[in-house]
Amino acid sequence: MNKSTRKNSVYILSCLLAGATLLLACLLIGHCVQIYRTGVTPENLTEAGVRIMDIYSPAVIARHARQIAWAFWLWLALLAAAALACLRHPQDVRTLPGMKSAPKRLPEPFAAKDARSPRLTRCLLLAAAITLIALGVLNGGMRDVLVKAINICTECIGLG
Repeated sequence: MNKSTRKNSVYILSCLLAGATLLLACLLIGHCVQIYRTGVTPENLTEAGVRIMDIYSPAVIARHARQIAWAFWLWLALLAAAALACLRHPQDVRTLPGMKSAPKRLPEPFAAKDARSPRLTRCLLLAAAITLIALGVLNGGMRDVLVKAINICTECIGLG
C-alpha cells in the first residue's frame, strides 16, 4: 500500500469515526428525550400525582440502551480501526488535512538557574494565601459565607 492510499484510508477512517460519534450522540440525546417524555406523561401518574414508574429506572434505561447498542459497537469498532491505523503509520496522521504538524526542532534543555526559585515562589504564594484568608476572616467574610450557607440549607429542606 503506497503512502497516499494509506493517508486516504486514515482520513476516511477519521471521517467515519466522526460521523459515528455524531450518530451515537444524536441517538443518545433522542433516547434521553424519549425516556423523559414517557416518564412525565399523565398515564404514568396516579390520581394523587405520584409516578407509577420511575422516569430513569434501570429497567427503562436498559431497554433503551439495548435499542442503540449497535451504534455503540459500530463506534467502538471504528475507534479501534482508526487507532490501529494511526499507531501503524503515525507519520500519516500529521499530514491529514486540517492537522498542523508539530515544529521540527529539538526541545531546549531545562536549565535551572537557582534550585530555590520554585521553593521560594511556593512559599510566597502560601504566605499570600494565608494572609488573604486571615484578612477575609477579620473583615467578616467568614460570617457572611456561613449565613449564606445556612440560608441555602434551610431553604433547600423547606424551613426558610
